[in-house]
Amino acid sequence: LNGSFSAQLNDTGSLSSEFEIAQLFTDHSPLQARIDYKIPDLQPYALLIPEVDALSGELEGTVTFTNSLQKPQLSLFTRLHVPNIYINSLGIEWTDLNAEITTLSGSQQQIKASLTAGEGQLNLNGTLEFESADNWLSELHIKGKNALLMDQPDRRILASPDMHITATADSLSIEGRLRIPEAKLKIKSSPNRLELTSDAVIHTDENENYEEAAPY
Repeated sequence: LNGSFSAQLNDTGSLSSEFEIAQLFTDHSPLQARIDYKIPDLQPYALLIPEVDALSGELEGTVTFTNSLQKPQLSLFTRLHVPNIYINSLGIEWTDLNAEITTLSGSQQQIKASLTAGEGQLNLNGTLEFESADNWLSELHIKGKNALLMDQPDRRILASPDMHITATADSLSIEGRLRIPEAKLKIKSSPNRLELTSDAVIHTDENENYEEAAPY
């Protein structure tokens, strides 16, 4: 049994697949299948991420199934390229975001990502071993220099991380160093005078208290 399929997703992407299954009605049916997908413009999908105000870029990849219909083995390759992403709540614009996920062997995936954050850089490398929702392991290394994490009129933060993250379905471990080369916080001034209402009650200490009405 073999076949193919292709579809255009309203001018926002494409999907195509090919498959071949030999000896369909046996205990071991050899399988060869491939799914290719591509989204050339991510802007229409920005509405799905409320924190992101501007998004451009593309996503493409291939999913391959081999072995048998009874016990398929999955192989994955995904590439993401985002020239520009703006997060208004933080006042930052990140550029040149590139990320790849590639199957190394079996259930182990390799993850690579990098981006420009202001005048600094952030890089991520690691692996993900996924057996099920309750049985997975991810090990990541995040390293960067002078990465811009916040840039508001009253707040500005740069960070230089060198951290290892290990996560499972029920645990999270973070080790390493996070250096903050620049952090600015502007505190708004407040009036020194306290105005009391006409029914204010003033307590001086535990043994003496009295009521004083503020002047009208």
